[in-house]
Amino acid sequence: MTAAKNLQGNGSTEHGEGQGDGQRDGQRDEFGVAEIQPTLLLVDETPLTVEIERAYFASVGFHVLVASSVAQVEEIVRTQDVDLVMIDVSFAREQGLATARAARRASRNEELKVLVTSILSNPQLRKRAFEHGANDFLVKPAPRPKLLKEIKKLTSQAARGNERVRQEIVVHCTLRGAGFPAKTLDLSSDGMHLAATSNGNPAVGEPIDVEIRLGRNEKPLQLKGTVVRHTQEGFGVRFAEVSKPARRALDKYLLRFTLEHRATQFYL
Repeated sequence: MTAAKNLQGNGSTEHGEGQGDGQRDGQRDEFGVAEIQPTLLLVDETPLTVEIERAYFASVGFHVLVASSVAQVEEIVRTQDVDLVMIDVSFAREQGLATARAARRASRNEELKVLVTSILSNPQLRKRAFEHGANDFLVKPAPRPKLLKEIKKLTSQAARGNERVRQEIVVHCTLRGAGFPAKTLDLSSDGMHLAATSNGNPAVGEPIDVEIRLGRNEKPLQLKGTVVRHTQEGFGVRFAEVSKPARRALDKYLLRFTLEHRATQFYL
């Protein structure tokens, strides 16, 4: 039986008035992938939109800060290393463009990027956005992959393309010909984080076979992977071989539990 423990990923999030955790890079995730966390400042006054977007961007590898006023925007970019500001034209009663310009002027990061969004596909508005310091202009609603692609291009840094979800699923592992049960801690289409077993963790670099059933009436999936990292909770496995049918089944299952799917597949 499965249980969705947390619909959000494992990226860091902070409210604008708080301090970041200072861990922007140099870390590795459960799958042994070096994490570079560009800092994204979300500028929005709508609490629901903020929670949805903050959770999504954190889950794909960004360090997320939030501002809900012009003063907060200026304070954050002046005191913290922000890589990208994302702001809508309608912010603060149509003061989004002015706020974008203020952010660029106040920023201590000379390489700050500004992404301006709007529900209006207006060439003149787009031109004004660039005149106010925007690096890009995006019309909403925009599909998530397109939004993420644009942000990654602006920051020139890598974010995880696949969202991870917290899941507890009993799986059967085979290592060096011996089988043993284990439990997932989180799962993505790239790999899984498994809880430590009673016999300890397998060695990093060892190949491992995992059988996982994604539902009571579903056929078990046979996945081949490699142990890539030890964590405080267990060990990370990166998938090495996944058949097309298994990949489709895995992606379909994960989609059911992502916050992105439950709320909207488009940037609001």
